[in-house]
Amino acid sequence: MAGYEWKGVRPFKDVYFTGMVRDKQRRKMSKSLGNSPDALKLIEQYGADSVRFGMMSCSPAGGDLLFDEKLIVNGRNFCNKIWNALNLVKSWEADTSVAQKDYEKLAIRTMEHRIQACVTDLEQMFGQYRLSEALMRLYSLIWNDFFQGYLEMVKNKDKKYHPDTLEATIALYEKLCILLHPFMPFITEEIWQNLRDRQEGDDLIVAAYPRVQEHDTTLLKHMSLFDTIVTKVRDIKQNNNVSRTEKVDMTFVKNDEIDAAMQVVGFEDLLSKMAIIENVDLAEDQTLEGVAAIAGKTKFYVHVELAHDPEELLKDLEEQLAHQKRFVLGSDEYLTVATTRPETLLGDTAVAVHPDDERYAHLVDAKVIVPLVNRVVPLIKDDYVDMEFGTGALKVTPAHDPNDFEIGQRHGLETIDVFTPDAKVSEAGQLFVGMDRFDARKAIVIKLKEEDLHIETKPHLHNVGRSERTNAVIEPRLSLQWYVDMKQVVQPAIDGVNQGDITFHPENYINTYNHWLNNIRDWCISRQLWWGHRIPAWYYEEDVFVAATEEEALKLARQKHGDSISLDDLRQDEDVLDTWFSSWLWPFSVFAEEPEALDYYYPTSIL
Repeated sequence: MAGYEWKGVRPFKDVYFTGMVRDKQRRKMSKSLGNSPDALKLIEQYGADSVRFGMMSCSPAGGDLLFDEKLIVNGRNFCNKIWNALNLVKSWEADTSVAQKDYEKLAIRTMEHRIQACVTDLEQMFGQYRLSEALMRLYSLIWNDFFQGYLEMVKNKDKKYHPDTLEATIALYEKLCILLHPFMPFITEEIWQNLRDRQEGDDLIVAAYPRVQEHDTTLLKHMSLFDTIVTKVRDIKQNNNVSRTEKVDMTFVKNDEIDAAMQVVGFEDLLSKMAIIENVDLAEDQTLEGVAAIAGKTKFYVHVELAHDPEELLKDLEEQLAHQKRFVLGSDEYLTVATTRPETLLGDTAVAVHPDDERYAHLVDAKVIVPLVNRVVPLIKDDYVDMEFGTGALKVTPAHDPNDFEIGQRHGLETIDVFTPDAKVSEAGQLFVGMDRFDARKAIVIKLKEEDLHIETKPHLHNVGRSERTNAVIEPRLSLQWYVDMKQVVQPAIDGVNQGDITFHPENYINTYNHWLNNIRDWCISRQLWWGHRIPAWYYEEDVFVAATEEEALKLARQKHGDSISLDDLRQDEDVLDTWFSSWLWPFSVFAEEPEALDYYYPTSIL
C-alpha cells in the first residue's frame, strides 16, 4: 500500500508470505518471556546447516513456524546421516573382478528416475514459492530413497563393487548435493569436495543445477509397490516375534500389478535381499497359511506363525460468574445480570436484552439502577444479546469491553472510564477510588452482598486475554488514539493483486487478502511507549496541528492564533508511532532528499 500511496506504482511483482516464529505454546518470541533462542549459540552448538534445516523444515508457506529446538536436532541428525553416508561410500572399493548384479542395476536406475522426478517436483515448488515443501521433498528423497533405500539395496559385506556401481553411486550422491546445496550449503560443499578428487574451481556452488527431464513413471510405480511390500514384510516379522534377519517364505496372489512388477529384471532378487525372503511364489486367489497383507492392489502372505500379543490400552488422559440484581426504576422488579468482572459495574451505562425476548417485553422505555454508584441507565434492546445465556440480560460497559463499545455506539450510550492506566479504579469509581482492579472486585462483591444485591456466584470457564510478555490479565480500556484512514489507501493494493500485477505465493492467500482489505479497519498507529518516533501532532489550547516538523506546526499555529506563539507554547503528543508504521515510512524518510536513490531501490525484490 505504501508503494502505491507514495509513488503510484506497483512496489513488487511477487509476494511470499512467511509465517511468524512462535514457541511451542504458540506465543510470539519475546525477550521478556525468554522464549527467543540465540541463533549464534544454536549455530555454535549444532552447526549453521542444522539450524537452516530446522527452521526451513517447519515453515510451511503462509503458516506460522512453531520453533522447537528438537527441529534443530533433526537438522543435526540429518547432517550426521549425510556425513556418515559419505564415510560409507568412501569405504567402498572398485573391483573389476566383481560382477555387477541385476538388482544393482535396478537400484541405480530407480534412484536416477527418483531424482529426476524430484527435480520436476522442485521446479514446480520453487515456482510456487513452496520452499519448506521443497526442502522436505528433498529430505525424503535423500533420507528414505537414497540412505535407507538405494545404499541398502547395493551395500554388501566385503565392500567391493563393480566400478560402474561405485561410479554410479558417487554420481547419484553428487546430484543430491547439488539439489540440497541451496538449503544446506556448507555440508554439501564439503561432501562434494570429498566424493572424488577435484581440480581447483570445481566447486559445488558453481555446478550446473539439474534440468527437468522425463522420468519412467511405470518403473517408479513398480518400485513404490516394492517399498510397500518390504515395509509390510518387516512389520509382519516384528509384530510376530520373527527376527528381521530371519529368512521367510512369501506368496503373492496373482494379479496384473504384481505380474508386471515381477517382470522387471532384478525385482525378485532385490525383494529377497531387502525383505530377507527365502522363496517367493505366485498363487491363484485363495486363503493361505501365514499372515496376510495388502500392498497397492496386491495381496500376499508371509508364512510365519501368528503371535497373539496382548493389546495395549490407551488411557485418555476458572473465574467466578457473579449474578447481581438490577432494579427497575420505580418498581420492586429487578433483572439479573451476570459478570466475571463485577468491578466494571462502576462504568455500566445500560442493561441490554434481545428485542425478541418476551420476558422483558413489558419493560418498554424502562430505566434501571446501577447499584453502588446509583446511576440510572436505560434498558435497551439489541440483537447482540444471547437470549439463551443466563437470564438474557446483559450489563453494558462501553469503556471496558469491545462488544459493549459497539453496543454503546449503536445506542448512543455514555462511555465512562473507571480505570487509570495502571489498572486502578479512577475517580468515576466513587467509593472504590484508588483500589487495584482485583481488590475492587472483591470489595464490590462484599458490598453487594451487604446490600442484598448479590444473588450467587458460580464457577465459569471462559477465555481471558493475557499479556504474552507479563502474563497479566488484559483490561480493555477506552482511550484516545491516532488512526490512519485505511479506506483511502487500500484500493490500489487491492487492484494490484486482483488485476494480476502482483502474484501471491501461495495463491490461496488472495481470498484472505481481499477479505482483510475489503473489511479493513482504521489503523491505530499510537503507542504508549517511552521510545520511538513521536506522533507529529502539536497541541495549543483546543487545537491540534499535524505537521512534519515542529517549525511547520508552529507556522500553522501562528496562522490561527497570532505570531506571539512560540515553540514553548506548543505541546507535542506523547504517543509514538507504531513500529510497523515507522517501517512503512522508512524508505521515503531515508531518501526524501534523494529521489534518484528512491527510484533505484524501490520497487525492489529480495530474491
